Amino acid sequence: MITDAELVDELESVRFGDPDDGTYLLALVHRERGDAPAAAELLRDASTRMPHDPQIAAALASVQDAPAPAQWVLPGEHDDPITALALTPDGTTGVSADGAGGVRIWDLPTGECRQELHLDTYRAKTLAVRDDGRVLVVGGDTRRALALDFETATGFELPGHPSWCSRSR
Repeated sequence: MITDAELVDELESVRFGDPDDGTYLLALVHRERGDAPAAAELLRDASTRMPHDPQIAAALASVQDAPAPAQWVLPGEHDDPITALALTPDGTTGVSADGAGGVRIWDLPTGECRQELHLDTYRAKTLAVRDDGRVLVVGGDTRRALALDFETATGFELPGHPSWCSRSR
C-alpha cells in the first residue's frame, strides 16, 4: 500500500521528468485531497504550457474559487510539547496532554479550553476516552494509569502495570 505522502512524492518526481503530464496528475491528486489552492496553482502552470487542453481548463474551473482546506488550531498553548491527544466519541471534546504534566480539555465546536489540569509528577504519553465520553484514562511514564472523570475532574490511579503505559487501544 502506498501512503498519500508517497504518492505525492512520486508524482513530484514524475512532474520534473515530464512537466506536462506530471503537473496535471499532481494537480488532480491535490484536488482529490481537498487542497484546492495547491491544485489551482499547478493547473494554472499546466494551462500556460497547454492553453487549449480542455481537461486542464475544466479541472482549473472546478478548483479556482474553492476554499482552502480546513485547518484549525486550538488557541491555547501548552507549556511543553504535546505528547498525546484524544477525542470523545461524539467529536465535541478534545483532550491534549504535554510532557510537563499539563492536560487540557477542549470544547471543539467553540475552540475554548474548558479545563486545565496539572498532573503533578506524572507525564502523559497516551490518552483514551471511554465509549460514553465521560472518563479519560491517562497512561504515562510511571507504572500506573490514571482514570479521570470529565465532569468532576476527580480520578483515581490504576496501579500495577509492569512497565510504562505507552499506548492505548
